[in-house]
Amino acid sequence: MDASEKPEDGVSGMADDAAAKYGELLRVLEKRGSVRVAELARDLFLSESTVRRALDALEEQGRLKRFHGGAALTDPVAQSQVHRRQISHLAEKDAIGRMAATFVKDGMTLLMMGGTTVHAVCPYLKGMRLTVITSSLPVMNELAWEEKITVILLGGVLNPSEMEVRGGLTHLALERLRADLMLTGTTGLHPIHGLMTDDPNGVETYQACMRISDQVIVLADHSKCEQYEGTTVFCPLSEINCLITDGGLSESVRAYFEKHIPRLCIAQAQGG
Repeated sequence: MDASEKPEDGVSGMADDAAAKYGELLRVLEKRGSVRVAELARDLFLSESTVRRALDALEEQGRLKRFHGGAALTDPVAQSQVHRRQISHLAEKDAIGRMAATFVKDGMTLLMMGGTTVHAVCPYLKGMRLTVITSSLPVMNELAWEEKITVILLGGVLNPSEMEVRGGLTHLALERLRADLMLTGTTGLHPIHGLMTDDPNGVETYQACMRISDQVIVLADHSKCEQYEGTTVFCPLSEINCLITDGGLSESVRAYFEKHIPRLCIAQAQGG
């Protein structure tokens, strides 16, 4: 059977799941740099017409450049860790961001850390009257033009893998600030040790942000709750006020966190 004739039904739901489809396509492109439609169709068990539609959509988003019969990555930013994470668990992150925004009230001072899950809150803050303190360039770019939102961008040394600033200059700025609510992501949640990061140099920044915040809410999709990636602990579970995750959490892990975290919220993806 020719690749263009391959059936799509039942193949891990990829033909029906745009986020998964786009993610798989980009992962192949990141490994190879450029690829032909026929190769993608064969390797991902998709029809060539489906591959073309996905590549066209990704080109419209600026993530790749189409050429006759294939596509190539042209923007080095598209290969960054932040960009890769933006295409994973899209529906879950959107649901978490939507729920996190319900904790935010007009007039609050909100401290938003880096990471794609925290960034997913931004669309749901628009139109609100807020002060947003952030170390994240994507958060700053998303909210900078909102008339009712005052954005305070922290200084510091840029961490390109996260597109956020950290370090001594960040800490100096934080000493003069306070926040009603801190929204933070995490590399992983260890059941014993707590919140993890893969950047040891970022621990002091996380802790300084927590000290100036009245409440700390952690935003993490279920994959972060069931794997323990990260080399360094920056916060025990007992020091956070709330964890917002998604419905993909297993029952055993959910039961554990319900016992060890003051408040656990499960965000359901739309249509799920």
